[in-house]
Amino acid sequence: MAKEVEIVIDGRQESILPDNFNTLDELVGDVVRRMVPKNRLVSKILVNGEDLTDQNQSRLAGTPAADVRSIEFRTEPLSEAVVGALDRAFDYLDRLREGIRVCVEKYRSGEDLSAHRLLAECLDGLVWFVSFSTNMRVALRLNYDDEYFQGETLTAKQNRLYEHIRELEKAQKNMDTVYMADLLEYEIEPILKDWMEVFPSLRERSTPPSASPTNGSGHA
Repeated sequence: MAKEVEIVIDGRQESILPDNFNTLDELVGDVVRRMVPKNRLVSKILVNGEDLTDQNQSRLAGTPAADVRSIEFRTEPLSEAVVGALDRAFDYLDRLREGIRVCVEKYRSGEDLSAHRLLAECLDGLVWFVSFSTNMRVALRLNYDDEYFQGETLTAKQNRLYEHIRELEKAQKNMDTVYMADLLEYEIEPILKDWMEVFPSLRERSTPPSASPTNGSGHA
């Protein structure tokens, strides 16, 4: 029988037998599901004292469970994590919209090479945002089918953005710079603007009443 793995969650010590797990990835998943409170978000994981980061996650995830001596989880309130993520996303979308506007100007003025380079960055940002909006739906336990903004559900708004991204990728392959500029300016950028107007509402509902600013102000 393998030795028990020491589990530490925000300083609280537990232990678990790794016999029923093959890899560290399975072990971590089980601990998060059973031991981490639903209103907390894991912000850091240390395995055998080593920080589990994006850079080494693929290597550590395949570690045999029997080789794991200790796992430490550090968490933060889910509401605080969501508010922070929304604030960062708000600022990111603002910069992304500016990048899109510059990209459109370059296509309109015939600076195709420079525009193509900027478009690649914009596409990465758009794909990230589709993933982010999905994660927010899960974190806030929302049904986007029931969430409306200007007469359109957030599901429809999200799907429309995804469809335009696919159209943009096709236009990029066909080197149709006129259509790319039109999609960016008239379809994609306005959807991002709408989402930025949705964010304050999502931010407000994710903030516990006790943590709300006393002056009642919204997004800074």
